[in-house]
Amino acid sequence: MSSTPHSQPGTRRICLPVAPHAFARGRFVATAPGAPPLPPAVPPAMALKWLEQQLAHNPAVSLVEIHGPGDPLAEPAPTLETLRLVREHFPALHLSLRTLGLGAAEFAESLSQHGLRQVSLLVDALDPVVLQNLYSWIRPGKHTMPLARAAVLLAEEQQRAVPALVAAGCRVEIAVTVYPGINDGEVGAIARRMAALGAASMTLSPGRVTMDDESGTAFTADNRMLTRLANEARQHLAEVEVIESTHTSLAPPADTTAAGTQATLPRPEGQRQNVAVVSSNGMEIDLHLGQALQLLIYGPREDGLPCLLGHRPAATGSGTPRWEALAETLTDCFAILATSAGDNPCKVLAAHGITVLQTEGDITATVDVLFGGGKKGKGCKRG
Repeated sequence: MSSTPHSQPGTRRICLPVAPHAFARGRFVATAPGAPPLPPAVPPAMALKWLEQQLAHNPAVSLVEIHGPGDPLAEPAPTLETLRLVREHFPALHLSLRTLGLGAAEFAESLSQHGLRQVSLLVDALDPVVLQNLYSWIRPGKHTMPLARAAVLLAEEQQRAVPALVAAGCRVEIAVTVYPGINDGEVGAIARRMAALGAASMTLSPGRVTMDDESGTAFTADNRMLTRLANEARQHLAEVEVIESTHTSLAPPADTTAAGTQATLPRPEGQRQNVAVVSSNGMEIDLHLGQALQLLIYGPREDGLPCLLGHRPAATGSGTPRWEALAETLTDCFAILATSAGDNPCKVLAAHGITVLQTEGDITATVDVLFGGGKKGKGCKRG
């Protein structure tokens, strides 16, 4: 999933990647290998600012999609806030999101009240056994559950989501990524079941399967397979489209990557050249801001790669004074990376020029993006 808002001149669709967390991790690469690491989720207010800039240059935009780098419903608050902001400032724009659908039935009415009118539901299988072959893990809540159990829950939740969303006034499109030899036999059944539940359309995208052996042979669903499967799906759904690449890995165009990233993510500026990271193991961003006992401080070295400068103790106490004290210790930082954070610390720190970015995963790759990289080299350590 992309984490840079995505548009092209003349496009009618813009993606706002405000979702910090994922529901699942796939076993296979859905797009070409070698893609750069994903930046953190963009805070809703920054996403709105970027949207305003794009609309000034591209008045043809009519659809805003909430999508990436995680799932919009894994942490609903940023999604709902983004929908609210866009609806408030640009009521004529149509609002959409892409999701696995966990929790969608529960939030359907709230999403509709915030202006959502279209949902792309990512359904790659109905059979839980097939889902286990597609995902490394599925995390419906804050903790990963056994895959076999989670796969059953995902299949059930997706089928609950469709009628709930339709009843709330949302048009539901089913997005299937076809992995040859894994789920190509599921497409007809998916179309039949989802049509019966009220889905309006389907898209089919090619997925890439890499063999887990020394050969590393890769297989991709070709046009012939996708056309055949689309014809099967059209027996149940009138609208079925084959697209060249899956939307689950939207990437910004090469000529707008830098501009898009600078417009949405904080950058080093003035005396604020460093990034603070909340981590329990020094390798991954894996803690809530409030759980931090210390912060890792990263800065750029001469070649631009991230460099661990040292450690600083986290502020103690509670409430606003705690976050004021933390801001005083981070006068050289322009951002903090944490898996999650409350509204109050985000507001307090933002008032001091520090943006809290909610994300998870590898520290070095994520920090590298903030310094304008996207490289995969290793940083240095000192201090």
